[in-house]
Amino acid sequence: MRKKMIYISIILLIFLAIIKYTDSADIEIIPILTYHNIEPNPPMKRISYSIDDKKFENHIEYLKKKGYSALSLDEFSFKISNKNRKNKMKLSDQKDIMITIDDGKKNNYLYALPVLKKYNTKANIFIIGHRLIDIDKDYMVREDIERMIDSKLIEIGSHSYDLHYKNNKRAALEKKEDESHIDYNRRLRTDILKSKEILEKNFNIKINSFAYPYGIYNDEAIIELKKAGMDFAFTTEYGAFKNDGHSSNYKIQRINIDGLCSEKRLLLQIEFFKRLAVLKYKLNL
Repeated sequence: MRKKMIYISIILLIFLAIIKYTDSADIEIIPILTYHNIEPNPPMKRISYSIDDKKFENHIEYLKKKGYSALSLDEFSFKISNKNRKNKMKLSDQKDIMITIDDGKKNNYLYALPVLKKYNTKANIFIIGHRLIDIDKDYMVREDIERMIDSKLIEIGSHSYDLHYKNNKRAALEKKEDESHIDYNRRLRTDILKSKEILEKNFNIKINSFAYPYGIYNDEAIIELKKAGMDFAFTTEYGAFKNDGHSSNYKIQRINIDGLCSEKRLLLQIEFFKRLAVLKYKLNL
C-alpha cells in the first residue's frame, strides 16, 4: 500500500511539473475540434463520428462559459501568418480554438447551425464537391450552404470533389497499384482543382483550405494542394496546432469529438493536446 502511494505521488508530481513547465509557452497553440454528424439520437454504430444535437449544444455552451473563442478559417489563416506568430500569453490564458465539421451533411444545417447562431459561435465546414451535383438527401444542397455562409458564422473549405470513398479498403486519395505516378498526380490535381472551382463559382468565395478524406495524405497530395492555391490542409491525426513558424500548414492535426464525449472530457482533451504540443515544441520533437 505504501509503495502504491509513493508511485501515485511521483506520478502526481510529474504531472504537476509538466503543467508548470508547459504553461510558460512563447508560442500560440490552437486546438482544432472535428465533428461530423450532429443529429438526434445517433446510433451506436456511428457514435465515433456522430453526436446528439443536444450534446453538441452542451459542448458549445460549455466552451463559451469557459471563455473559448472559435476562429474562422480566415482568422486562423491570419494567425498562422508570419506577422502574428509570437505569443507571450500563458498557455492557460490561450483560449482560441477552431471548430471544424467534415462532409457537409444535411444535419449540419438542420441542427448545428441553430446552435451556432444561438451562441454566436463560428465553425468551418468541409464540403464534398460532387454532392452539389449528385444530390443526396443526407447532404446539404446549395441553398443550405448559402444560408450557412449568409449567417456570417460559417466558412467552408474543400473535402475533395470525389475522393471521399474507399474501394476494397483503399481510400480514393491513395495511389492505385496499377496507376503510374503521372496518372496519379493528374487525378489528384483534377479533383482538387474541380472541388475548388465548383465551390468558388457556386458561392462566390475563395477556397484555400482542404480536409483530407479519411485523413489520408502524402507528399504528392501536398504538392498538388500547393499548386492549386490551397494554403492549409487538415488531417485526422490527433494533436493541436503549434503556431511556431515550423509546423506544416499541410499536416494540421485535429481532435476528433465522438458522440460519447462529455463536456469535461472535451475540456480535458483540449488542455491535454495543448500541453502536449508545448512539450513537443520545448523538446524539439
